[in-house]
Amino acid sequence: MCRKLACIVFVISIFMCGNALALTYYWDGGGANNLWTTAANWNETSNPDTYPGTGDIVRVEDASVTQPLIDSTVTASHTKIWVGADVSGSSVATLTMTGGSLASTGAFDFIVGYGATHEGTINMSGDSSITVGGSNLKAFDIGFYGTGSVTMSGSASIAATAGVGVGYATTGTGSLTMSGSATVTAGTSVLIGRLGTGTLTMNGGTITAADSFYVGWNYASYTGTGTVSLNAGLIQVGNSSDDEFSMTTGSTMNITGGTMTIFDDDGSKATAIQGYVTGNQLSGYGYYDLSHVIVSWDEDNSLTTVTAVPEPATICMLGFGALALLRRKRA
Repeated sequence: MCRKLACIVFVISIFMCGNALALTYYWDGGGANNLWTTAANWNETSNPDTYPGTGDIVRVEDASVTQPLIDSTVTASHTKIWVGADVSGSSVATLTMTGGSLASTGAFDFIVGYGATHEGTINMSGDSSITVGGSNLKAFDIGFYGTGSVTMSGSASIAATAGVGVGYATTGTGSLTMSGSATVTAGTSVLIGRLGTGTLTMNGGTITAADSFYVGWNYASYTGTGTVSLNAGLIQVGNSSDDEFSMTTGSTMNITGGTMTIFDDDGSKATAIQGYVTGNQLSGYGYYDLSHVIVSWDEDNSLTTVTAVPEPATICMLGFGALALLRRKRA
């Protein structure tokens, strides 16, 4: 009995010590440059001008100081990362990534815009990358209770072991804008307007949701609202019959280019999407009809593909434009 008690005390002590070692560092921008890895840019009560380690918590929350930069020279990893988060007050913060990598490896979500008075922005370009979760199942949240914005260009990438939520909680407002060959990969679902208000604008790139894709989401008495503009790029959804594409009342999606594919082994997803079209929620070039939104079910490959075509008049105009260009080149 004494031996068992000693073991329990030993395990608890290790757990407590492990948690005690996780210090919280705040960005103060006091260094000679604004690089994330410059020690003088960080402050912790007992460790001023010290770079946070992989087991530490980091927060960027003060717009009055020089904002952080992660470039191709930076490889950073921390247990918990919040951009735009101050437990005691309001905060506005911006992180710029032109390259390099940032990993959140602990048992916490990566949050952009935490509290109702908080605003967080991340601008990603080049081959910059953010990874979330490590060995834990954790999400990347844009606009948790506050306002969050993420813009991705080039070959920037975000990968989370769990979901990617835009407009996460009831007061949250989030936006995600993608272009180029940017990629977003969710180990579970992508939720645009999870319980708050979310906006996705795709001008290029690829989103992969291993499970489901929600434009708005319902939970108990709460309902999120999402807006999706698929102008170019690819949205890939699901890998089993349990996965789904769904939209809440008031949520909308407009396709003017690009493609969405959904795992669909029985054609039910195709039928549901056709319902969103006729129900004035999913449109092609702004038209809510199945002549502009093309829904195609491939039974052999268990795949529904959704694209859009412009109205005939627009097609004719594009054709005349191409013909005029061809004549000009010949001339």
